[in-house]
Amino acid sequence: MASGSSDRPMELPSGGRGKWKTLGFARARNGIRTPYVFVANAFPPKTKVDQKLLREAFGRFGKVLDIVCMPGRGSSCANVVMDSSESAEAAIKAMDGLGGKSSHTFGRTLSLRFSELRRPKGPVEVVPDAVAKSAHMPLPEGLMLVENYISKEEEEILIKAIDNQPWIKDFSRRVQHYGYEFNYGTRNVDPDKPIEGGLPAFVRDILPSEQAGRTLPVGDAKAISQSDQCTVNEYLKGQGIRPHVDTPEAFDTHIVSLSLLSPTIMDFRYPGSKDKKSIVLPRRSLLILTGPSRHTWSHGIAHRSVDVINSKLTPRQRRVSLTLRRILHPETDDIKRRGAPAVERDYVHSFYDRVADHFSHTRWNTWPHVTEFLKKYLPKYGGLVYDVGCGNGKFSTRLV
Repeated sequence: MASGSSDRPMELPSGGRGKWKTLGFARARNGIRTPYVFVANAFPPKTKVDQKLLREAFGRFGKVLDIVCMPGRGSSCANVVMDSSESAEAAIKAMDGLGGKSSHTFGRTLSLRFSELRRPKGPVEVVPDAVAKSAHMPLPEGLMLVENYISKEEEEILIKAIDNQPWIKDFSRRVQHYGYEFNYGTRNVDPDKPIEGGLPAFVRDILPSEQAGRTLPVGDAKAISQSDQCTVNEYLKGQGIRPHVDTPEAFDTHIVSLSLLSPTIMDFRYPGSKDKKSIVLPRRSLLILTGPSRHTWSHGIAHRSVDVINSKLTPRQRRVSLTLRRILHPETDDIKRRGAPAVERDYVHSFYDRVADHFSHTRWNTWPHVTEFLKKYLPKYGGLVYDVGCGNGKFSTRLV
């Protein structure tokens, strides 16, 4: 975990990186491991600070996100912000107290220790390593993740095509709809009001295609290729989407989402359970939800500005997703739309209610093998006979 200790979540001030300099740093509490390293004797006093050497030295142990020089004229101290507590710890072990003519300590004896952000007065954003915490949980049944579904070049072309289209700005995030407009109030679509033009070429181009090298299992490829509705979502830093299940009465068996520009973490929750399964959706990956993962588990993205991905602090950047679905049409998908219980009531129960009297008066012929069984074994062994589902009790006459 990129955190103060191996079992504690990383804490960052709301607003992220810009707060490092305004809050300042303090000596880390005992036993606390953080991504922040205090460096004493980093620069000769009263000289111009050269951050390049410091970046090169710490860059051997991980990514250097920032270097914050201590305030005060002539200060020789700095705080180095690493991408994880592991990287910070490796740097401290390697360079603390090391001096002399080492090229990595600039010929000076460095003093390194963990530091932490001063406690802010305002709210603190807690960033858990949700993926690691739920690693023991299996994926929801029916979930498939295809990494590198499209190439970098295809992603670039796709983003340019999307950004050339008008965005709808009536919501907390910008969206585009194709094929049919999704109504966020009813969480449904109107199948009688298709959007002129259907799916644009840049959406059709990302459907499964052997020629383009985008192959999927036959059943999934066929279902996804029938998609007729697409919603494009833009997520900026701090934006997410609440847990939900795509409306079963509105959409068919497959829900598909293509992630562009940056990764994110998606949380899946099973009804009635407090636990959640969190997975990383990499850039250019295709998420496919079918079965329980589509109809039972909810999915959502937490509203936060930073994620912990692969145990490293990852500030969120712009992310664009394309959600592909096939809507259910009343004329051809009546059974799917209403569900099995209603269909059984309308076409099975009602039928037998109408013909019950007729059956009772005309269906009196017994099945020969059943009659033979009753005559052979009942007198010999006795006991009770349950004639379940016979309707009018036609076999009961053979029991007397």
